Amino acid sequence: MKKSILLFLAIFPMTGFSQSIIDNHEVDLCIQKFNDENSECLGEISEKSEKKLNEAYSAKLKELKSFDYNQWWMGTREQKDNMLNLFKKNQQNWLTYRYDYCGLATTATQNTHGFANAITACTINLNNQRINEIRMIIPSPSEK
Repeated sequence: MKKSILLFLAIFPMTGFSQSIIDNHEVDLCIQKFNDENSECLGEISEKSEKKLNEAYSAKLKELKSFDYNQWWMGTREQKDNMLNLFKKNQQNWLTYRYDYCGLATTATQNTHGFANAITACTINLNNQRINEIRMIIPSPSEK
């Protein structure tokens, strides 16, 4: 029975609990504390989020740079260089994606007093997702 339930949930995930990408707890706290005068608070949480993202990226880049490609079956320097280049390129593409996606997701709030809240929430949410994605990049299959 448990297997049937797990299979059902895997095939038909619960969508009733989804959260809007423009909702964020930290942004809500800024709104609660400062109402419409929350730009400084939004700036602080945005900077904190960017810093966490940059730290995760830098740490993973350092890890990938120091990785010994000889751990791979018949690994080569070219493979490692390609991995590093793809990681850097992927991050640049992701930053473009984030900008475009949050622009799309916040279209309804543009030209309203809630735009700063929405764009900050979207950016923080995507940054958190990206940090998790970066952490999942493991250069060696034996490190699983």
